[in-house]
Amino acid sequence: MFKISDKFHKIRGNYYNKRFMADAVEYALDYAPRSRDRIMVYYAKSDPRQWIESIASQLVTTGRRLEAYNEPVLGNYLLEHHGEALFKQHANLALPALSDVTFMRSHLPFKLFPYRPEPRYLFVLRNPKDVCVSLYYSFNTIYDMEIDFDTYFKFWVSGTSELPFGDYFESVLDYWSHRGDSNCTLIIYEHMLTDPTRVVRQIASFLGPKYVARLTDREADNGEQLLERMVRESSFTPIKGSLNKWDSHFNETPGDWRLRLNRLQSDAIDARAARVWSGTGLLELWPREMQW
Repeated sequence: MFKISDKFHKIRGNYYNKRFMADAVEYALDYAPRSRDRIMVYYAKSDPRQWIESIASQLVTTGRRLEAYNEPVLGNYLLEHHGEALFKQHANLALPALSDVTFMRSHLPFKLFPYRPEPRYLFVLRNPKDVCVSLYYSFNTIYDMEIDFDTYFKFWVSGTSELPFGDYFESVLDYWSHRGDSNCTLIIYEHMLTDPTRVVRQIASFLGPKYVARLTDREADNGEQLLERMVRESSFTPIKGSLNKWDSHFNETPGDWRLRLNRLQSDAIDARAARVWSGTGLLELWPREMQW
């Protein structure tokens, strides 16, 4: 699942060396989630510029604005990427002083993720055609892989282990199968654009009852409810001051894939989705977004 060939391992800087990543992945696979953990699990490029993380950060810090996103304690922690050392530094030491929950993210397929009934899990799903295109630009821009789109597409649509993050279709099916679990919340990316109020409430519910109640708190300076302010300020522009290079390479509008995919490629995704998702309800999620 996580085989990455030398061809796809041209990653800038010593920080992202193979040994480091292997150790971090091993740590993630062995991680024992705690009851306080709130774990967002999703296939790469399904969350718009860490919008969900920014909302969760505001809720656990009693409504501090998006600038809080860039504080080290609320940093962009990815379990299988950053590993144990950063987790101990950020999640175990600093965050408990601010909150009774620890928020983290993972791109692991859920069948490989250490599952327990006490923690809470948040799944984010986005239509496959936009994910496919967005991930390609990240590979070439962020990871400097220099792979042509046609070659990349053949790997991606087939679910080959040559590419990082595994098989999109199988991963999404795995997340979807747990949507009814009492400790799991499922969010659809496209709903963030059409109904952000609903999604903010879902994020608060995922964090816990305390945070649902916090949404109705009124701010001292203008009397505005926290929920109202977060929805008003929510957008898909880069988060202020963010140093995360991924932010500027996220095609955010549903249907942007039509600028990149040809008809045969679009049909190939439709066919793979039909084979893997038939009878599950997933094929009904994106009728407009998937249409050629």
